[in-house]
Amino acid sequence: MADHTKAPSSLRKPSQMAGESQSLGAHSTKLKLRHRDAPVIEAEGVLAAALAPCSVKDFLARYWRREALAIVPDTVPRGGDASARMQPIIDELFGLDLEALLAHTASERIFAWMCAREGEAAGDVAALRSFEVDSAEAAATVHACGASLYFRAPPEFCVKWVSAMSAELGFGPGAQHPSGELRGEVEVFASRAGHATDWHFDFMENFTFQLRGTKKWRLHSSQLTHPVRGATPHYAHAGNLEQQLLVHRLQSPTFQLDAATRAELHKNSTEITLTAGSVLYFPAGAWHRVECEEDSLSVNLSLLGLTWAELVADAARQRSLSVSALRSFVTVPPLASAKDRKQVARADCTAALDAQRSLLAGLRAEHLLPDCAFLLRPSAGFVDVLSETERLIPEGLLRLRGGFPPLFKKGKGGKGGEVEG
Repeated sequence: MADHTKAPSSLRKPSQMAGESQSLGAHSTKLKLRHRDAPVIEAEGVLAAALAPCSVKDFLARYWRREALAIVPDTVPRGGDASARMQPIIDELFGLDLEALLAHTASERIFAWMCAREGEAAGDVAALRSFEVDSAEAAATVHACGASLYFRAPPEFCVKWVSAMSAELGFGPGAQHPSGELRGEVEVFASRAGHATDWHFDFMENFTFQLRGTKKWRLHSSQLTHPVRGATPHYAHAGNLEQQLLVHRLQSPTFQLDAATRAELHKNSTEITLTAGSVLYFPAGAWHRVECEEDSLSVNLSLLGLTWAELVADAARQRSLSVSALRSFVTVPPLASAKDRKQVARADCTAALDAQRSLLAGLRAEHLLPDCAFLLRPSAGFVDVLSETERLIPEGLLRLRGGFPPLFKKGKGGKGGEVEG
């Protein structure tokens, strides 16, 4: 297994790069970006431009889904807004006009956050108070009164930038739900000076673009890999902490969310200050705490892909629904003795497992990942896999490759398919 505790040689030798590398321990790395070498960040080629001076190859080898990486410019732009390299983002976000962003948000409701410092210990922050605001006008008012705002970017911006970043990271069709809706999103954080969000982590892969003002981040690596849920002890009224604990303890039995754990995180964390023009990548499961030293505005690309668990489990479920016995109810003989009920139920379960194993044995990787999965770029609409396979692959070649997978049979008129009965 590769040793990711040391930076690749290209990151350890600043003279070979258009910036300087600063290792901040096991939790994160900061690279300084020289203003004169800063590439413009556009949707096409967003990954390479955002990561400069780190190459995409080095990013994927060392940081992706492993460690946080901050790209911080060596000069702070005048006026507090991001440098020209983020101008395409700024232009598509109405020049960072808050009222326009609120009016065009993809969110049905806008979240307002308020918290105040309590206690004397370093890092002791009051739990976050969150409430929903129904209108853009009301959101602008509470922001003017001191609340920080959290809402989604305009739909067109989300589709364009999430699709581009997902494609460049190799998500393929897995970047979308079967309905065609993107799994990822773009959030806007309009934060007020003095606002602090205490320790928590997300289950998405995140790219934050600091567009205005500064934020001080504290980061700590996680004992979890690829978490399926977040951890949100920073909310004052989080009603799902017990569920989060149960899920995370499936992977790490000693996982905790208590105050002592958060204090230990703070003690051993690394600190990075993002100025306007900075980019921060932090992986799913990475603990982080954020303080706003001044009014700021940032956007975060939250990316999700299709997991192997989802892909395989969905195929297994589809195949099982083609068998009559597996579509029957799970029942026990109501008039039998307790011992007989247990024996009969477990015998039926054993038969169901045997039937499922037989079905899975007939599946191949080509059935779950047909040729068109490697030819299609994520789009904004629903993709009919069978129709696209027919369109992109000659019929004769398709027959040579074994025809349609056993999961489907060809529908009339060549449109789509249905589960075999």
